[in-house]
Amino acid sequence: MSYFGNKKPEISTILLRMVSQRRTGIIRKMWRTRSLYRGILNAKRKREFFMKSEGLLVPFGMALSPTMRCNLECKGCYARFHPVSEEMSIETIQRTIREAIELGVFLFVITGGEPYLREEMISIYEQFTRVLFITVTNGSFINRDTAKRLAYFRNVFPMVSIEGTVEQTDKRRGRGDVEPCPFAHFALENVTTHSFKETLRSPFLKAIREHPTALLNGDIGCSLYNNHHIMQELAEHTGARCTAPSPG
Repeated sequence: MSYFGNKKPEISTILLRMVSQRRTGIIRKMWRTRSLYRGILNAKRKREFFMKSEGLLVPFGMALSPTMRCNLECKGCYARFHPVSEEMSIETIQRTIREAIELGVFLFVITGGEPYLREEMISIYEQFTRVLFITVTNGSFINRDTAKRLAYFRNVFPMVSIEGTVEQTDKRRGRGDVEPCPFAHFALENVTTHSFKETLRSPFLKAIREHPTALLNGDIGCSLYNNHHIMQELAEHTGARCTAPSPG
């Protein structure tokens, strides 16, 4: 005989029995997962709406770097070439995420630098529970308490960089020569001074979408490695300015 006997129980009956047995933690987890599922459906509808009504191509996801600071100096990391003195305020980050959600963005890749150096980002993840956050981190700032909070939100997935064995990871994370990253950031408008919609409409981003050769290269990991000259040409054509200095 099953837990519910021979009759198939209604969902309300299941929930009532869960409550009666003090399994409220399970209910909370179910509700937060349901909220995230509804978020991805709402995001899809919003992207389709803006594409149809305004011809605005809204991405499914976007990367956001709340800081370029890091406690490590890993070989090959592009973050080491970026200035660390200027960071987006927490208000700018909140506004950008809010505007992106309104347009249909669902996935936010939080990178850097080391994103967990900005402790206030935890409150951001808690505030926007209907979108998904992937945090690219070296993991050194995720302690037991932080892990508990992230697990409770259910919309945050830490992606910890591990280079292989312990010896390989330690070797890469130490000091040493850095492989230059060919990708330079250019923009006519960016989210620190413009709305997210205005940034998407910038001539430079439109030019990138119209030149797929700058985005397609399946032979190596970085899709722009052999095409970074195209980025320079598009920047000169559209009048975009460099937002981060290139090495050398």
